[in-house]
Amino acid sequence: MNSTVIIGCGPAGISCALYLKRAGLDPVIVSKGSGTLAKVKSIDNYYGFESISGKELELRGVRQALALGIEIIRDEVTGISFADGGYTVSTPTRTFSPRAVVIACGSEHIKPKLDKFDTLIGSGTSYCAVCDGFFFRGKPVGVLGAGKYAAEEAKYLSSICEKVFLFADGKPLEAEITGNIEVIAEKTASLKTTDGLLTGVVLQNGDEIPLNGLFSAVGTAGAFSFAKKLGLKLDGTDLKVDSEMSCGVPGLYAAGDCTGAPRQIAKAVYQGMTAANSIIAFLNRPV
Repeated sequence: MNSTVIIGCGPAGISCALYLKRAGLDPVIVSKGSGTLAKVKSIDNYYGFESISGKELELRGVRQALALGIEIIRDEVTGISFADGGYTVSTPTRTFSPRAVVIACGSEHIKPKLDKFDTLIGSGTSYCAVCDGFFFRGKPVGVLGAGKYAAEEAKYLSSICEKVFLFADGKPLEAEITGNIEVIAEKTASLKTTDGLLTGVVLQNGDEIPLNGLFSAVGTAGAFSFAKKLGLKLDGTDLKVDSEMSCGVPGLYAAGDCTGAPRQIAKAVYQGMTAANSIIAFLNRPV
């Protein structure tokens, strides 16, 4: 069993893993792939480099981790939940049971391209099925997204709601859909409301799908999604952490861009190291 699961293989995640491994621990990094760093063409303000591309810096970090024997699993984390003695971290294919978790998956929080979605939060729309699905039990709801995360959200809602519509918005599905979930392949156009409450989704072809709730699961699960499900404190869409990188819950830490500005590599590396030292102390405490 891995003592620590690190979600994300950017500067924060790799830095954390390096310090944990050198302390004799067995961290595992789970990451779907490259993040924001790989998109940066040139980095000119990082110690030791006159200029380096973000992609190359990321590759060097990954190679350094692999050379030390750190396991990096290319998979998508779709959920984190509390469990006896620690946490359960889930992907579509695997389940981990670590004592500590580090959220280092960046700050991405994709807003759906639908007018009114954010203004209807609390009046029919939501970014968290686990948080708000209860309010729509026995009613028809929808999920925006075509990825594995969207499929997991739809699966959860299908157990408590009358019917779930999965709005793929013209994109191919990345996961198998079963149960009382209907896939809508047509692109979405707008939201329909009555007296300030969501009543349906209008498709590009003019068809209307009546529903009471609509959950956004566009893209992959990120720090914001995990925080909402776990009840963590947020500053806007950023995770709040203390000086030890703790999220305020024993064994749960965050580092990097998901903790807010300044979103710099130097800060991410520092926070990864700080989170690792905090985890080392945490794991050495008597259970």
